[in-house]
Amino acid sequence: MVRLKGQFQEMLGFIALAVVISIFIVLQSGSTELIKGKTLELQTGLHEREDLRSGAAVVLSSTYGDTGITIMELVGLAAFTGNTTLDFGPVIGTVNVAREIEKRMDALYGRGKWSVYIPFPEELGDIQVAIVSDTSGSMCDDIANMRDNLPKIVSSLKTQGRKTELTLYLLPGLNTCFINGVSTPLSCTGLGFPETSDFNCRPADAEPLRGACTEPTLRIKSSEDWAIGGACAARYGPAHGTGWRDGTVRIVMPLSDELTSGSECGQTPGGCNIAGCSSRVAELDTLVGEANANNVKVFPLIANPCGIVCGYSGSPTTCEDYSNPSSSSYFICACGTQLLPLWMSDVAARTSGLSSSLANSTGASDAIAGIIGSVKKEETAIKAGADPSTPLRQKPPIARQAQAAPVPVSSVGKYTTAFFYKWS
Repeated sequence: MVRLKGQFQEMLGFIALAVVISIFIVLQSGSTELIKGKTLELQTGLHEREDLRSGAAVVLSSTYGDTGITIMELVGLAAFTGNTTLDFGPVIGTVNVAREIEKRMDALYGRGKWSVYIPFPEELGDIQVAIVSDTSGSMCDDIANMRDNLPKIVSSLKTQGRKTELTLYLLPGLNTCFINGVSTPLSCTGLGFPETSDFNCRPADAEPLRGACTEPTLRIKSSEDWAIGGACAARYGPAHGTGWRDGTVRIVMPLSDELTSGSECGQTPGGCNIAGCSSRVAELDTLVGEANANNVKVFPLIANPCGIVCGYSGSPTTCEDYSNPSSSSYFICACGTQLLPLWMSDVAARTSGLSSSLANSTGASDAIAGIIGSVKKEETAIKAGADPSTPLRQKPPIARQAQAAPVPVSSVGKYTTAFFYKWS
């Protein structure tokens, strides 16, 4: 009996041990499955991150067509110019950088399942400016003011880190100015404009604009022909090197107190015959077309068309009040206040510029300095794909993978960061 009891207890102990071992095996098995699950989750996340990293590298290193230009280089140029649409001339044409990124990301991950955001650095590229000035007798003080101050403005901007190239193009004419009582030809050489590596003055009807605009519709004809002169300047740029350079901020500023080609089209007793000047609108369209084709912003300067003007007849003491309705030149004041601001504002609006009215002859240089100093990039980032918060707003929310990639903006010696996002 005692022996059977011992065997029974031994059996119970064995069973208990087996149960404990079984429980341990079950627990161990569950722990292993849990570890396997965690490992699989980690591996999946790692795979997703590596997939996005590889995808970002593939997109940035791919080239545009047969040009050999990589998407990374296009991004750098876009960041430098502040514009996602780049113009490479008639052979390559225009390239929308965001669209090129979009096509490649859609091919890799599918539409609506990714997002790219690339902020631009604050630095602007070099600024190139071409001013086209009316040279009728009433503009003497404005032009003399620019002669005395524009070189200083360009130099000051350079010390502030805004490298600027500026050419003042004077429209053709045989007018003279009285400087300190001396009759002086209203020309670059006659007025003694200084010349530096960043500033110069050139006749608008000579090289380089004459060679750039050979079509009959782009022939500069008069001292007030600021729309056609502006169109030629928009095509060529300032007279530094070969004109416009890639990656610069491009500005054209027509300066006049009269309608383009002269306000005589509106001459009528006691006012301005606006209907008589309707044919001149085509010249404005020419300016706008050339500006937009060459990525140029137009900032027209409206000189004061009214007030007393002296020296117009060749004598420093002969004056005429353009503000007087009984004056034979009152039409200049009337058209200059009624129609000129409308025309110049229209040109500015259609080229992403802004028109400015000058209160007096000393305002030209101040306005020019203010415009150049305030120019900013059109765009501040490249944005492509869906909103990056899209997967987080879905129900239930979807995990989003993120990858940052440095992109050089070599023209300013800096880097920006391209942020890539994707989700399932």
